Amino acid sequence: MLFAPGTQFHLPELTRSIPVKIHPRAAECEAESEQWVRAMLGAALVTEQKMEEILEERGSHWACLGFPTATGRRMTPLCDLSQFLFAFDSDFTNRMGSRGELDRAKDTFTRIFGIMAGATPAPAMAYEIAFHDVWRRIAEVMNPPQRKRFVDACTAYLNAQLLEVAARERDEIFDFETYMEIHRDSIATRPYCVQIEYGLEIDLSEIIEEPPLKLVHRHTSEHFVLVNDLFSFPLECAADDYVNAVAVFCAGDGMPLQAAINRLCALIDQAEANFIRARAELLASSLGGYPGLRAYVDALGLMMSGSLHWSYFTTRYHGPGFVWNGATSGLVTLYPDHVTFE
Repeated sequence: MLFAPGTQFHLPELTRSIPVKIHPRAAECEAESEQWVRAMLGAALVTEQKMEEILEERGSHWACLGFPTATGRRMTPLCDLSQFLFAFDSDFTNRMGSRGELDRAKDTFTRIFGIMAGATPAPAMAYEIAFHDVWRRIAEVMNPPQRKRFVDACTAYLNAQLLEVAARERDEIFDFETYMEIHRDSIATRPYCVQIEYGLEIDLSEIIEEPPLKLVHRHTSEHFVLVNDLFSFPLECAADDYVNAVAVFCAGDGMPLQAAINRLCALIDQAEANFIRARAELLASSLGGYPGLRAYVDALGLMMSGSLHWSYFTTRYHGPGFVWNGATSGLVTLYPDHVTFE
């Protein structure tokens, strides 16, 4: 355990220049998605307690904050995929210590690669059946170039997850640059970006590799990774999981915890500022008038702000039963299975 129970740090106020919005069908979509989780993931989650813990995290609410401008008819599949990804991530990346977990992850990921290529899941494979259901509803309405990009993004995500599972089993701590390169994929930002296109019912395949847009994507992924690490590190480090920027700074670089937190928050603010600047430069360029681009890059910003807002209150990061008091800065106290926030 990197930090002793009762360790405290001050969480600084982040800049948060981008407003937070929520999808107008949020309540309806969350209720529909909860039914889907109970029907499709019950066998995978095994126990009712685990089911309730996953639902308490409110993964579908993340989607409603992350994709608030998606069309109404495409919001429920986005909620379902979000719930799947959080449940899947918890199962495969929060298990420590045995070679068998890496082998199990590889087997499952191989079957998911097959589903993306058109295979039908076996009846007893709960995760694969759930993924097949939501994959069919999202990917099959995309045109071929967009679907290929979605497949490539999901494949990169799963391969990066395998690298992180292997690092956990070796208790390996990456240097910061290596860590960021891997985690940009494992945090699922690339699949989320294609999901924004799906939600807006647009296709940017023709310009997706243009350097100004790639720069916007890079700053988006940096913000995503660093926000995730700021809020997920207490429970991860309590489980001896060091695939996290805070662990890199503290265990790898020898920083005190408060210095690591301050550095991480400064990097988050810088990533947001870099995104805002790169977005403005993109829209002022010759690409700025491309159909759907403005709505898309604005949606990227809303996904960033929505994900940050969700991170303040989700039990995924703060432990079962956590109730947010609305504070966005203050004293955080670390315990093995939860945090307190004053």
